[in-house]
Amino acid sequence: MSSKTTSCLKTPFTIAVVFALALAGCSSTQKSPDKKVLLPNKKALQMDKGMPIADKGVIEANKEEVGTDSALMRANKKLVMKDFTLTYINQKLADGDIDRFTLQHPLTITERQMVFHMVALNYENHSSPGKTGPVFTRGDIKKTKRLLTKSLNKAHPQNIIGFEVASEAGTTQGQVFASKGVLHWRFFKIRGVPYSKTSNPVKQKGAWRMAPGNGQRFHGSNKPRGNRQWANWIEAKVNLPAPANLKTSRPKTERPNPGTAQQTAPSPSQPGSSKTIAPEKNAAELEEKLKFLKHLHENQLIDKREYEQKRKDLLNQYL
Repeated sequence: MSSKTTSCLKTPFTIAVVFALALAGCSSTQKSPDKKVLLPNKKALQMDKGMPIADKGVIEANKEEVGTDSALMRANKKLVMKDFTLTYINQKLADGDIDRFTLQHPLTITERQMVFHMVALNYENHSSPGKTGPVFTRGDIKKTKRLLTKSLNKAHPQNIIGFEVASEAGTTQGQVFASKGVLHWRFFKIRGVPYSKTSNPVKQKGAWRMAPGNGQRFHGSNKPRGNRQWANWIEAKVNLPAPANLKTSRPKTERPNPGTAQQTAPSPSQPGSSKTIAPEKNAAELEEKLKFLKHLHENQLIDKREYEQKRKDLLNQYL
């Protein structure tokens, strides 16, 4: 190096410039931090299994991350009525060991078979062992049997059915799905009383467990420490035989007494006709039923042919 160059390096300004260039060179050799934010993938969306189902609606807010899987897109789709709510739930977001099942959906099951299952479901209180009662009231069965049947008929292969039925006896909440010819009924609340896993006799007061009947059994799962039975989970073959209490569980219909004259229905021109007394009420009822029928069709619980037929029947009935 020449003496002239050496003398230039000794000036304060030159030293500062050289030092700054050296620092810049060092920083350029270091890898810059990656600022890219990674979105959660499908696996990350299979959240903690202990989470309540209501908290797992995040799946709808992450459609970009999970792709276009139609099963996930239809999850959390709801049908809400006055006393009945039906929800499609993706099996990967359900707790328990439901995620390991191969679902038999859509399921071919008739409304009559659905009634057999609903009538056969019984439970017992821990405080009164051996004394059983029906899970579903007559009113529950009457207003839900068709919709539960249709929901299984239309269910996606990766979705289970959640339901909530409100009545004077209290709210009954649970899930239903099919796998390998078996219908699974899992309950979280019966007639307003939530299911409790506790074995403490004091805390069990008012608590309940399912009471398996003919053709039914508790669901069992294999655990590292042994098998476990779920006292709120009943399994039964889809083709369940008619239960013994089927006749007494059906709503009673009044039959005319042969010894008395049978009253004839008033004609539309008579004062007793409902169309003459309250035409506004009939119009409101018709409008409400048509809206509900359209709601069923839009939620794919009935097909177009059924929709058109029922719509025609309603118009003939009220007009």
